[in-house]
Amino acid sequence: LVTGLKCWHLRPSNKFFTKKNFENALERIPDGSNVIFGFGEIDCREGLLMAVARDRYRDLEEAIRACVKVYIDALEEAVLTKDLVAFVHPIVPVLDATRDTVKQFNKCLKTSVGDSKSLTFLDFFDKLLIN
Repeated sequence: LVTGLKCWHLRPSNKFFTKKNFENALERIPDGSNVIFGFGEIDCREGLLMAVARDRYRDLEEAIRACVKVYIDALEEAVLTKDLVAFVHPIVPVLDATRDTVKQFNKCLKTSVGDSKSLTFLDFFDKLLIN
């Protein structure tokens, strides 16, 4: 279990403690294990819109694509290193204020995981939405 991790923290150059917590947790997982990864909610709540507001990205879509790429790259590396069977959980839409961002993020995440040969998306996001 790793808490407080943003997908963005997983980029190779990052030294933030949550990335180290992630790496330490991975080390304790036996090789060949089935693992569910579920990160991105904090990125949607506080990271992505702030990055766009600071002109680091042209728009939210570009910021999401960059963040999802960091996440997918890190998960694919973990799968390769540990011979994991990896499942990617969609971000749960817990806050009304971030629901639209979460929807966009999950759409991009589903596509990117679908393009991966080593990850499986747990495709039940629509069932988490209440009309």
